[in-house]
Amino acid sequence: MEKNRSEIIKFYMKKLGMKSVMDLHRRLKEAYEGEKVITHPTLSRILKDEIKNMRVKTASQLASVLGCLTSEIYQEKTSEIPGVYKKYETYTRKDGVVRKRCVAQILSINDTLAIDPKRIHLSYGGRTPIIKPEKGSDKLIFVYKGKMDLHLLHKSGEEVITLKNPQQHTFSPSIPHYYEGLSRRGGCHLVSMKNP
Repeated sequence: MEKNRSEIIKFYMKKLGMKSVMDLHRRLKEAYEGEKVITHPTLSRILKDEIKNMRVKTASQLASVLGCLTSEIYQEKTSEIPGVYKKYETYTRKDGVVRKRCVAQILSINDTLAIDPKRIHLSYGGRTPIIKPEKGSDKLIFVYKGKMDLHLLHKSGEEVITLKNPQQHTFSPSIPHYYEGLSRRGGCHLVSMKNP
């Protein structure tokens, strides 16, 4: 029998030694330091399975601290979450405890389309891995929240283009590149797609 959303969250909480909603809320606040996170009352409702239509952002925050796929928590009948990539980095808190947080997340919106649309969230200072040369005539990125640097790795050297909401930029996908978040509050959100 397939587990429902709250059972899946509780399974991962137990695996990570979290015993209460308070533990999960604390972990979210540590991972998304300075950003808006899911509130304690909302987490309680999620664990009681009272929230049926969850937002993708809510599911991705939970998945990043529980170490599972967004699709496991999201569970909506949609093509929006077929593939998720997450990049983590470790940091040391003031009390000396070493933690891990998600700094870059890429969600394939629909990996069956030739335009390969992706929604990307970057924490402050978070970077995607270098995206290798791809086929296609051009690639478009549109920043709809926050600020970021696009790093284009030409053979002659690196070109850095800073973009902020609501800017867009088109470039050749044959150029290796990566994205870096510059927004302290709420991170940077963008969409990328290719012209096949």
